Amino acid sequence: MTFGIKSKKGNAVIDGITVIVILFCFATISIVGYFAFSEIYADMSVDADLHPEALAVTQDMYDGHSNLMDNLILMAFVLFTLFTILSAFMLDTHPIFFIISVILLVAVFVVAGLMANVFDDVMSESTLAPYANEFVYTSWIMGHLLEVSIAIVFMVTIAMFIKFKM
Repeated sequence: MTFGIKSKKGNAVIDGITVIVILFCFATISIVGYFAFSEIYADMSVDADLHPEALAVTQDMYDGHSNLMDNLILMAFVLFTLFTILSAFMLDTHPIFFIISVILLVAVFVVAGLMANVFDDVMSESTLAPYANEFVYTSWIMGHLLEVSIAIVFMVTIAMFIKFKM
């Protein structure tokens, strides 16, 4: 088996599942981290021994955390999508093989649906729901993960056929 650009073959199923799991983990860790940061900040704000400047810095970090992480997840999602579409142009396969991949992508769609449901169940818990509501982009992406995955596969299919016609 040789490795290199010429022997590069796509593995859409494994790549798709990996991207979905990475997004799920990053989104869940971001929201749970915001919850933990909120608990720590609440304890710090009542500490009389804490210097006011340290409390002000912590307040600034706390205020920007949800917005920063939400935008990072959106950026990661957009970059993963662009990478997936652009990598379709780099594959040196005939589009007929993509039909087999589309059939195998049913596994990706199943995982996407399961991850979306698990994310919704976890974020619906009473302790995490107020924090999850502050992550607007993340909640939308994870809530519509199956539909977005189908749209991405459709765009990759178009990219494969455009490449074939060139």
